[in-house]
Amino acid sequence: MGVHNMSSGDENDAERAKTPSWGMRRPTPAMGLAIADLGPHTSAGFRQAQARLGEMLGQRYELLSVLGAGSGGSVFRARDSVTRNEVALKLLHEKLKGSEGARRRFEREVTAASSVHHPNIVRMLDRGLEPDGTPYQVLELLDGRALEAAGEDGPLEVAAAVDVTRQLLAALSAVHLQGYVHRDVKPENIFLTRSPDGHLQVKLIDFGVARLLSDPLSALTTEDDMVLGSPSFMSPEQVSNDHALSPATDVWQTGAVLFYMLAGRPPFQDPNLSKLLVRVARDPAPSVTNFRPDCPAAVAAVVTGALRRNPEHRYPDAHHMSVALHKAAKEARL
Repeated sequence: MGVHNMSSGDENDAERAKTPSWGMRRPTPAMGLAIADLGPHTSAGFRQAQARLGEMLGQRYELLSVLGAGSGGSVFRARDSVTRNEVALKLLHEKLKGSEGARRRFEREVTAASSVHHPNIVRMLDRGLEPDGTPYQVLELLDGRALEAAGEDGPLEVAAAVDVTRQLLAALSAVHLQGYVHRDVKPENIFLTRSPDGHLQVKLIDFGVARLLSDPLSALTTEDDMVLGSPSFMSPEQVSNDHALSPATDVWQTGAVLFYMLAGRPPFQDPNLSKLLVRVARDPAPSVTNFRPDCPAAVAAVVTGALRRNPEHRYPDAHHMSVALHKAAKEARL
């Protein structure tokens, strides 16, 4: 995630500061749709997906290539025969078509993605049913790569990390305003692309486990016992189930993402999954300055405020965290 320091006296450097090149050095073509919730890549799943190339769905979308495939489903690059544009099309895995739980999750994802509109959220373009009645969704196709892949370059400059976080919080504010909790904010679900004017643009992707606040919000697992999220980016209440999930859950995950961008690692990590979950559930998060001494105190305070173990002691939602981060950035002259 490396970003070069910007020279204050160089106009070209100043312009590059507006459009940082980090995260765009090794673009992943057209990965405009999260496949994080598909499960680990499986050769069998990939072969099954490849076997469908050339199919036309809804008498409109031609499957051109496989962008990703796993135990949960497949994402294809497809061509819209009406607009002639390329799109991303997401399908359930064949073996899950008979699972009511999987179908309900997929339908909830489609509903959530179609309910929230914001420049920092991947756009859902269409939805439909396969001949057997299985739902599919069509989303915009983006060029760029996930923050997780960009993380291979190391920690970000503070200003770049704050920029990404502010855009992410803008997306989550829209999610929260519509009464949803995303529940899976993590680097692989944050996509880095370019806006039409060439500036870095963040896109929040994957609403696979998003739920309305009015619905019962399970913490660690789904109705058919699939584990939700990435352990290092799960909030304490998701692990321990000692508090109801709320927009503050997304705040904790956003704080963990900001920590990751600044420190080059998540707040908690352990090769042993059980030990990791215990640490997330019980331990206070470390200070980001332990790993990034040059982080301005005001920015570090926002990270700390987002990562408080008790959700009642955090920023209540993305909007409040955004206001705090804006003030911190101004104080730090970022």
